[in-house]
Amino acid sequence: MENKIENKTEGKNPEVTKIKHVSVSEEVGKRILQLIEDQVYQPGELMPTERDFAEMFGVSRASVREALRVLQSMEVVEKRVGSGTYLTHVPVRAARMFHIGYIIESFEWMELNEARLALEEQTAGLAARRAGKEQIEAMRKANQELRQLIACGDRQKIVACDFQVHRLIAKGAQNVFLSNMLEALAETLLRYNREIFTWEMGDRAVEFHEGVIHAIELGDERGAKEAMEKHIRNADDQLRENYAKEDLYGIK
Repeated sequence: MENKIENKTEGKNPEVTKIKHVSVSEEVGKRILQLIEDQVYQPGELMPTERDFAEMFGVSRASVREALRVLQSMEVVEKRVGSGTYLTHVPVRAARMFHIGYIIESFEWMELNEARLALEEQTAGLAARRAGKEQIEAMRKANQELRQLIACGDRQKIVACDFQVHRLIAKGAQNVFLSNMLEALAETLLRYNREIFTWEMGDRAVEFHEGVIHAIELGDERGAKEAMEKHIRNADDQLRENYAKEDLYGIK
């Protein structure tokens, strides 16, 4: 079975190049998506094995496994126990719109940040309308944990905790779609925040969070939206001030 897949793949795609990057799972996913868009594989067809793809791209099977896991979460492929991985009938172009790597590649950071601003303003406003006492307490607890982490100096944990505050605010909005939209951006936002983090930004984030949470507790929808807008715009301004010269993420 594997030999047949290898022969068919080689015949259809003789110019596949090797991937030379260290972190390659995202690149592998992009390459497989491109092969699908080029109709190398058809809906319902059995896909090459992890070993086949690993040899095709010159990468480890672990990288391929992670790429296929992401494609499966996008419902582009499905794994059948004892049979293999099959291409689904989900249109690739539609699925790619929610793939983090594609988002970064296809849009300017300014566009992405504007979308985030609109999304988080809305979740903050809805949270002011709908969040219960326990949800608000969870927001405060996460923000207090963030303050403590900043004092300890663990960048990785600080960034993760910062996003957790935003996640809990979105949860307080009690709108599953909006929460899932923010979650879809999690990987991008976490990577972005790890790159641009400064201790000053961390301290400011805690203060901005407190302003948002206070407005939510008061049921002040407008105030919550304005506080969230100030927070995100401040972070964007600091990014431009500190990193624009390095053209980080294409910002000019």
